[in-house]
Amino acid sequence: MAADAVSLLQDGGIGIPAAVRSTVGGALAMKAAALLESVARCRPLVDGNKRTAWTLMVLLLWINGCRHDFTTDEGFELVVGVAAGKIELRDSAAEISKQFVAR
Repeated sequence: MAADAVSLLQDGGIGIPAAVRSTVGGALAMKAAALLESVARCRPLVDGNKRTAWTLMVLLLWINGCRHDFTTDEGFELVVGVAAGKIELRDSAAEISKQFVAR
């Protein structure tokens, strides 16, 4: 049987409800930070969680009429720091708010 989306979830779906919190109220930067943190820290996928977290954050900004101004190194440091628990939600939201611009 081919792997489907459910079999890719390591934690039985815990990551999905965690990601939903990013859609409930708040500023766009906070939503983007919450989504980034949810996927990067909860690791709902077998592989590629940090890449997926970054992509989802960028897409959330894009859908809401913004883009980011992170350099490759700044983006890397943000994602790795969030995934490792070294950057807290408010700090990542503050960094994201400094780096997003209307497109």
